[in-house]
Amino acid sequence: MDKGIVRFSLFGIPVSIHWFFWVAGLLLGAGLGDRDMKLLLIWMVVWTLSFLIHEFGHAFAYRRYGGQPWIVLQSFYGYAACNGRFTRGQQVVISAAGPVVEILFGVAAFLILGAVEGIQPYVRSFLFLFGYICVVWGGLNLLPILPLDGGRILEALWGKGERPVGKVGMVTAVIAAVVLGVVFKFFLGALFFGFLAYVNYKRSQGVSINI
Repeated sequence: MDKGIVRFSLFGIPVSIHWFFWVAGLLLGAGLGDRDMKLLLIWMVVWTLSFLIHEFGHAFAYRRYGGQPWIVLQSFYGYAACNGRFTRGQQVVISAAGPVVEILFGVAAFLILGAVEGIQPYVRSFLFLFGYICVVWGGLNLLPILPLDGGRILEALWGKGERPVGKVGMVTAVIAAVVLGVVFKFFLGALFFGFLAYVNYKRSQGVSINI
């Protein structure tokens, strides 16, 4: 094991998790610890599980088309990668698989909450946080913004490269930042999409920024 990196294999797919991935989760969920440390622990499980489900959606789609994928979780994001070339149609399915699977898991959590009575409070907290994160983050990931999955889907469907998709992504990211900041007062989310607006602006100019 490399220093600071946890490595394991699940369903035959290698997974690497960098230590700062959990630090990022703690930073985002720190407020829950002020109320109850068990809620913070639940949040960390939700944080990790929601990312893994999302990336395994991509990874299984890669494998469906003959690839041998791997998954990396680091900082505030994760990704599934695979060597090889895929058709535009396959790229659409691969990109869509992550957020779609994540949203389906989130919906299932909410359905359980609504259908089962007498759920233990901490289990209820887990299901609510898990459902909320999966549905919201899965939905936001489908926005046509690079490097989010929606941007990759648009890029594959359009077939004209990153520059025109970057223009669409820039406008969409600005709108998302304004809505999150002004309407929902979620300033960290607004800052994140503001950064993505800049990334997409640069890509519309033919300059790639790796994040």
